[in-house]
Amino acid sequence: MAQHDPSHVASSQKALMLEMKSLQEEPVEGFKITLVDEADLYNWEVAIFGPPNTHYEGGYFKARIKFPTDYPYSPPAFRFLTKMWHPNIYEVKYHSQNSLLFCLYVTCFKTPPQYSEIRRLLLF
Repeated sequence: MAQHDPSHVASSQKALMLEMKSLQEEPVEGFKITLVDEADLYNWEVAIFGPPNTHYEGGYFKARIKFPTDYPYSPPAFRFLTKMWHPNIYEVKYHSQNSLLFCLYVTCFKTPPQYSEIRRLLLF
């Protein structure tokens, strides 16, 4: 089992605290981010609300993001908890990259600048 570099753990915790603080101070419309467990900065729950005038309008997509202890040097893993049909979404599997996220990025969130932090988190 690999040991975790304490400097990576400290920097990942700092990065995640700053990102969570930023998202709490300036919430992004259409998203809600919470910690799965208040004592664990590495597991986030995401609620994505489909933006109006898109194919996702009225949709509610729940997901989980797991950050590695060497984040931001390694990308987080992402998993949708909401059941859906999509050729690149699999049950019980975490994804490092996901074409549905790309679809959300391109079709729903390409204009508003306030989505940049969420976009960066989800698309790595």
